[in-house]
Amino acid sequence: MENWKGYIIAGFALVWIANTYMSLFGLIRQDISREKAEIREIITNLKDAPKNKP
Repeated sequence: MENWKGYIIAGFALVWIANTYMSLFGLIRQDISREKAEIREIITNLKDAPKNKP
Protein backbone atom coordinates (compact mmCIF):
# COMPACT_ATOMS: atom_id res chain seq x y z
CA MET A 1 0.00 0.00 0.00
CA GLU A 2 1.40 3.35 -0.95
CA ASN A 3 -0.58 5.61 1.35
CA TRP A 4 -0.74 6.11 5.14
CA LYS A 5 -2.47 2.75 5.64
CA GLY A 6 0.70 0.99 4.55
CA TYR A 7 2.70 2.78 7.23
CA ILE A 8 0.24 1.70 9.92
CA ILE A 9 0.31 -1.92 8.76
CA ALA A 10 4.12 -1.84 8.54
CA GLY A 11 4.33 -0.41 12.07
CA PHE A 12 2.16 -3.15 13.53
CA ALA A 13 4.05 -5.79 11.56
CA LEU A 14 7.37 -4.47 12.86
CA VAL A 15 6.17 -4.60 16.46
CA TRP A 16 4.77 -8.12 15.95
CA ILE A 17 8.04 -9.39 14.49
CA ALA A 18 10.07 -7.74 17.27
CA ASN A 19 7.85 -9.35 19.93
CA THR A 20 8.24 -12.74 18.27
CA TYR A 21 12.04 -12.45 18.23
CA MET A 22 12.14 -11.29 21.85
CA SER A 23 9.94 -14.21 22.92
CA LEU A 24 12.19 -16.69 21.14
CA PHE A 25 15.27 -15.09 22.69
CA GLY A 26 13.69 -15.34 26.16
CA LEU A 27 12.83 -19.00 25.66
CA ILE A 28 16.35 -19.81 24.50
CA ARG A 29 17.88 -18.02 27.51
CA GLN A 30 15.52 -19.85 29.87
CA ASP A 31 16.44 -23.20 28.32
CA ILE A 32 20.16 -22.49 28.62
CA SER A 33 19.76 -21.45 32.28
CA ARG A 34 17.81 -24.64 33.03
CA GLU A 35 20.48 -26.79 31.39
CA LYS A 36 23.23 -25.06 33.37
CA ALA A 37 21.33 -25.68 36.61
CA GLU A 38 20.89 -29.37 35.73
CA ILE A 39 24.60 -29.73 34.97
CA ARG A 40 25.50 -27.98 38.24
CA GLU A 41 23.21 -30.39 40.14
CA ILE A 42 24.74 -33.44 38.46
CA ILE A 43 28.26 -32.27 39.28
CA THR A 44 27.27 -31.64 42.90
CA ASN A 45 25.72 -35.10 43.18
CA LEU A 46 28.85 -36.70 41.71
CA LYS A 47 31.08 -34.90 44.19
CA ASP A 48 28.88 -35.94 47.13
CA ALA A 49 28.56 -39.57 46.03
CA PRO A 50 30.53 -42.11 48.08
CA LYS A 51 33.55 -43.49 46.32
CA ASN A 52 33.57 -47.27 46.23
CA LYS A 53 36.98 -48.60 45.35
CA PRO A 54 37.60 -52.37 45.35
